[in-house]
Amino acid sequence: MSRRGSKAVAISVGVLLVAAVAPGIRLRGEPRVLRRGAGVTLVEVDEALIPQFDRLGADDGDLMLSNRQIQLVVGANNSGRDRLDHGAILDLTGPNYEDDALQSMRGTLAVAGRAVALVTDRVEPLRGGPAPAIRVSSHDATGSVLLVTDVNIEAKRNVVLLTTRATNRGRTPLAVRLGDVLAWPGIPTFAPGYGDVDSTGHKALSWLGRRGPLAYGLVFPDAPSDVEFEGALDEFEQTCWA
Repeated sequence: MSRRGSKAVAISVGVLLVAAVAPGIRLRGEPRVLRRGAGVTLVEVDEALIPQFDRLGADDGDLMLSNRQIQLVVGANNSGRDRLDHGAILDLTGPNYEDDALQSMRGTLAVAGRAVALVTDRVEPLRGGPAPAIRVSSHDATGSVLLVTDVNIEAKRNVVLLTTRATNRGRTPLAVRLGDVLAWPGIPTFAPGYGDVDSTGHKALSWLGRRGPLAYGLVFPDAPSDVEFEGALDEFEQTCWA
């Protein structure tokens, strides 16, 4: 994850899909294309075209970006689903939803050192720019802090870039930290210098990853991220703070 921005109010996250996988199921029908450009396609998810795999979180009305090598689904439909899935990355796979191992990745916020709940307001196509993208708008429970996250996928590399900007709507300065909560069940997270992490703890890391047929990496090139690990049986979750 690379995190860039002005005065520590913007963060960028690069999500690298490391491994390719064998071609999977080919589906009948055509998705609803919202926009194409610069080698990237944005579509509205049609549940009838989604394979019935337990790991997939995509639903009708969600938004998907693809570049012919990888595809990413953001929860745009909030009807009948967990509120935490609204605005989260729910699937990050090869073409045709191949071998998804990501349960979810969502933004989080800490104010004055304490994590606060976020409410997603909108998930919508991002207009302008050569390639289509997705914008997620959210706020804290008090409405004091607004977050806007832009989700982009690179055309020729298996890389997703997330950029989040925070705005203080009040008159009093706030000490804030921006981060992401990441869950990928079944396999412990690999941390360089430590190996597989299957327990609770904190580590400062330049990157972390998940092994498997489809491997994932989160990379922080600007500075190490403060990563909180939580692990229990086959459920593993990390919170990565800027």
